Amino acid sequence: MGHPERILIIDNERTEATTIKDILDGEGYDVTAVSNGRSALQCFEKESFDLVLMNVLPESIHDLDVIEKIRETLTEFIAVIVTGYASLDSALEAMRKGAYDYLVKPYPPHQLKMAVRRGLDKKLLETELKRKTFELERANTQLAERMEQLSVIYDIFDNFQKFTKLDDLLFQILHGIKDSLGFERVLIRFVNKNERILEVKSAVGVPEDELEKLKSQKVPLNEIGNLFKEKYRISRSYYIRYSEHDETTAHYGRPSNDLTAGDEGTEWYFGDALYTPLMSERKELIGIISVGNPTDGRIPSSATIQTFETFANTASAAIDRARLEEKLAAIYNVSRDATLALDHNQIYSAVLETATKVLHFDNIAIILIDEKTKMTSIVSHIGYPQEVESRRLQVHGDIGITVQAIRTGKPILVPDVRKNPHYLEGRPGTLSELAVPMKIKDKVIGVLNVESSMLNAFDNKDVALLEALASQAASSIEITNLMGEIDRTKRYLENLVDSTPDAIVSTDRRGVITFFSKGAERILGYSADEITGRNIFDYLVGGKEEAEKIGFQLRERNHIQNYETDVLAKDNSPIPISLSISSVCDENGNVIGTLGIGKNISERRIFEKEEKKLREQLAQAEKLSALGEFISGIAHELNNPLTGVLGFSQLLLVSDCAPQVKRDVEKIHKEATRCQKIVNNLLSFARRQKPQRTYLNVNVVIESALNLRAYQLHVDAVEVITKLDEHLPKTMADPHQLEQVFLNIITNAHQALLKVKEHRQLIIQTESSKETIRIKFSDTGPGIPPENLKRIFDPFFTTKGVGQGTGLGLSLSYGFVKEHEGSIYATSKYGEGATFVIEFPVVEESVTESRVADIQEVPSSFGANILVVDDEQVVLDLMFDILTGLGYRVDTAVSGHIALKLMNKTDYDLILTDVKMPGIDGRQLYNRIVASYPEQAKRILFITGYAISPDLRDFFDKTGIPHIEKPFDIDTLKRTIQKSLDNPHQEY
Repeated sequence: MGHPERILIIDNERTEATTIKDILDGEGYDVTAVSNGRSALQCFEKESFDLVLMNVLPESIHDLDVIEKIRETLTEFIAVIVTGYASLDSALEAMRKGAYDYLVKPYPPHQLKMAVRRGLDKKLLETELKRKTFELERANTQLAERMEQLSVIYDIFDNFQKFTKLDDLLFQILHGIKDSLGFERVLIRFVNKNERILEVKSAVGVPEDELEKLKSQKVPLNEIGNLFKEKYRISRSYYIRYSEHDETTAHYGRPSNDLTAGDEGTEWYFGDALYTPLMSERKELIGIISVGNPTDGRIPSSATIQTFETFANTASAAIDRARLEEKLAAIYNVSRDATLALDHNQIYSAVLETATKVLHFDNIAIILIDEKTKMTSIVSHIGYPQEVESRRLQVHGDIGITVQAIRTGKPILVPDVRKNPHYLEGRPGTLSELAVPMKIKDKVIGVLNVESSMLNAFDNKDVALLEALASQAASSIEITNLMGEIDRTKRYLENLVDSTPDAIVSTDRRGVITFFSKGAERILGYSADEITGRNIFDYLVGGKEEAEKIGFQLRERNHIQNYETDVLAKDNSPIPISLSISSVCDENGNVIGTLGIGKNISERRIFEKEEKKLREQLAQAEKLSALGEFISGIAHELNNPLTGVLGFSQLLLVSDCAPQVKRDVEKIHKEATRCQKIVNNLLSFARRQKPQRTYLNVNVVIESALNLRAYQLHVDAVEVITKLDEHLPKTMADPHQLEQVFLNIITNAHQALLKVKEHRQLIIQTESSKETIRIKFSDTGPGIPPENLKRIFDPFFTTKGVGQGTGLGLSLSYGFVKEHEGSIYATSKYGEGATFVIEFPVVEESVTESRVADIQEVPSSFGANILVVDDEQVVLDLMFDILTGLGYRVDTAVSGHIALKLMNKTDYDLILTDVKMPGIDGRQLYNRIVASYPEQAKRILFITGYAISPDLRDFFDKTGIPHIEKPFDIDTLKRTIQKSLDNPHQEY
């Protein structure tokens, strides 16, 4: 479970800050309250907050500077301004300073909650967007780095064959790793088998004087420990975080012995280190490459380690070859053909030719060992009888001089074969024989065997020459094997490049394409043969101007990262591409071409376009939400003056006045009642509450929705015809959701009718069958095109221009109807209007509706003391006139403070109080009366012009306090007061 979202309240009014904090604490937020901007800045120095809720007074609008100061150090937070003195200037100033939203006092708690929730949701959305963008950029960067490494390593692999001297090869390996993989220091240790130690051979990134010290270090092989499985072999790489003194490893495992180069504190201390073995073809350890201090400071990725291991494998083969070639320097010129041989038969021919022409051996055989069967076989020879070719000898046997050479691993010189008990005749007439094992790293792979018809035909010089030739032969065979492995590695890298979905293209310095990957073929549709040799700039949609722009950036920086452009595909369609291009240089640093990686961003472009559209729609939805809050606030404010107009007009109607005056008053009362109905409809439209289904008549809801649009429909000459079934059965539904559905359809029909010049007609009809209530809305507008008819209920689908609709109305209506187990659909013939049909199930009443019996006129309780508390003077005046006229003794108070003072002097039989008042509001007044005057707390009646919100309804339910809503008629007020006087509530 995540941490609660943190909110900072800046408010110098402690009571209001405490109230806001209590509300937000109840929503599960972590809330902190301070009284001024300085304290807020101090809080932000110690910890972070997701949202700031700040009260601004008109004389201290400069407090908004606090937002700017916070943003100097923290950009990811949302600010919401609260003010009781709102103006356009203050709102604009708040937004300019960085506020997201502002609230105008007085506001209901749910408006506060929604403003806070919207702000926090916006922050979450921005954070998630940044995270996704960061992940996408990081993935592109890693891919570009990987492909750049592979490209450089590919060139290095090709260069390995150029180096025959070991020191030159090591230099190439060290700098290749340092430059291509991004490590500051590289160190190679070799195994000295004679002394059974591991010693430093070469390094890069280490000062010369320190390198000499390193070379003097000798690490015994038997102390390496867990690095090697057996016989000094290791099968995997190790990465160690020495810089953090972490005994665990970030990758693969941790060796038991610290092989870090040098002591901590010296310039060449490795810190974090990566080790990988150098293995021969026979998986025998020949050394270890260790690298340290990545230039970017990050832990090497798995891809980098795999590349490093691939590099080490090829480097191992090259090192092994170079060491062997050094031993053959003396006879390199005469055996050059064997070294350059491409297959084993060429090597055999070159060795035999060298033996006969250079060493003057007339009879020579190349005998190799089959590793599986451990049997010898003659693979090629000169001067031997044909039947000898099929001879096979067990290498562990006792017969044959060649077997003895294999078993001992040393040359066997027999001056007189007749005196040697192991001699096995191979060529008739042989008197002396020399067998020299062909070895690779002390492993015998075969024997060069020469025979002579002379006694004592060979001396030590012949032994040395044949040893050199045997070594060269073995090396040549190994080189051929390694070339096969390198070729396989090369094919693997090519397959790796071809398997990437991105386009990888290389060019020469003029822009002529030299390489075109499979990914490029898939994206652009060209084959490599079709496009290789052509200039890549010919395929840029931007043409010559775009080409010059790219060329300029490459000359300036030698690389371009995530450059977006459009490239022409084979079908001439533009494909949006994100390019990362690097200059390719030769060994002298001269630019010889470019290597580019292009990512198809067509899907991303579509996503960005949809995202932009979604942002616009969400912004429109927020505007609609704010409009609803605004309408609700206006409607609430109208209730108080309407109470006065309706109340006083009722008093005048029952008074003795002239008939003409009474008729005028009746008109006033009628129009005020009409205003009351409009206000109630506005409140119903703007009310935000959980769906609450009641047993209702659909006709009533339709009329309510029509009243909200009646004036505008009349102004736009839209004739509304209603055919409502008077005997329509009832159903269970949420009246506010149902009204919203009807209002959405009426509004859409209204907008459609504005597109026709005459005969604007909207027909609303209700009917029913045994189980279904059906509502039809038919208009004479232009109708709905067939291609749009099947999409009209899709979220955000709209044919209106920007700012004219969100595309949410019909989608929400569809959801509301489905939630009520109903159905909604539309029919239309384009050019002849449209009809929307809604069907609901008929719901039988499970329990007969209880009907409140008409309350008989109850005589007034003359002499009862009543206190009326309201901040609206017109309401106080009205209540005073009504109640005194009914025979009550009445006191009035314009605030909670005055009411409490009056209660110190008088014991009231009934207290009528408004809910929303400045200073001490109705609920706070009730709590103080409970604490100080518990008996009078039982005699409270709330009169509110504030629409019953969920939290206020909960308050009434918990306390059991009766209430009456403004505006009210005199009869309702009289009955409610009499009931409260007769039956005081018991809960408080």
